[in-house]
Amino acid sequence: MKSNITLIILFLFILSCNNNDDPIDEIEQESETEIEIRDSIYPGFNMYFLKDNSITAQDLYETDLNLLELESRPFVSQEMIEFYDVSAHVIQLTESIDIPEMVSVSGKPFIVLTDSSRHYFGALWPMFSSGNFEGTIIDVAPRFYPNDIVKISLHRSYSGNDNRMNDTIEKFLSDAEILHRGISCEIDSVVILENDSVNNKCKLRYTYTISNNDEDNLYIFDPLKMGDKVFHYFHIGVYLRSEFEIYQSSSDSKAPDSGIDVLSFLTILESGKSMTRSVEKSGYPFIPRGNFKCNFTFSSPYISPYTVAKSKRNQTDGRVWIGKISAADSIIIR
Repeated sequence: MKSNITLIILFLFILSCNNNDDPIDEIEQESETEIEIRDSIYPGFNMYFLKDNSITAQDLYETDLNLLELESRPFVSQEMIEFYDVSAHVIQLTESIDIPEMVSVSGKPFIVLTDSSRHYFGALWPMFSSGNFEGTIIDVAPRFYPNDIVKISLHRSYSGNDNRMNDTIEKFLSDAEILHRGISCEIDSVVILENDSVNNKCKLRYTYTISNNDEDNLYIFDPLKMGDKVFHYFHIGVYLRSEFEIYQSSSDSKAPDSGIDVLSFLTILESGKSMTRSVEKSGYPFIPRGNFKCNFTFSSPYISPYTVAKSKRNQTDGRVWIGKISAADSIIIR
């Protein structure tokens, strides 16, 4: 009888040792789970595609971003970023990456994170798509930038707040020493030189100022080195918008001479300095008197074959600025 009682006690003891409620087992299981979760998150600033390829960017308007399942690896990770230029929202990478060219006309979504925090969504957006998208995009089909450059833009129809940068993202980039300020652009003046209502044509001169807000000296386009017509091969020029009309020029530009090195068109702008230039452009329709909104987009070399190879972007006294930025102002035509 005593031996049977002993066996029962021993059995109960063994059973209690194997019970899942054992505190030691709980600690070990929780540790394993924490390690698994931590290992699935890439630290810092990262950009992910969604695991479910059937989801389009349009579907995300009414979706909780935290419920979306991401691919296991980011297509842009902080460890591959040389720097993030906040003036043009251009990310220069240490190496080229494969970004899908042909995507749905509704876009291929991506999510931007810092550690495990999800900040905003955007989409690879085909430039041939006529659809509207109230959000952030990376242009594809075609991509104008090399595969080691990722430019995050706002869709042309977007009229909301720019969510591409916030205090958290900026701090992560700054702490990692990959944040750069780039340049800013201002329109100083627009002057009508010729305005012919009979032949419906107009020529004007506009003046703009570029300021280098970066810690680096930057190489930028200089119309004094390339001439106004070649400058407008890379820039659409200033355009004016009234309440009812848009006035812009689609002519008076010239392609660079064959075989020319685009670096010869660039001037170095030292850190903290500004450069003011005036350029003339014809090909506008007659512009009546009135109040206008004025816009101008300044760019870097991006039209093939006049791009700058990665090996040439860093010069001994500065680097080539890459991207596009816009300036806006109000003017009165009298």
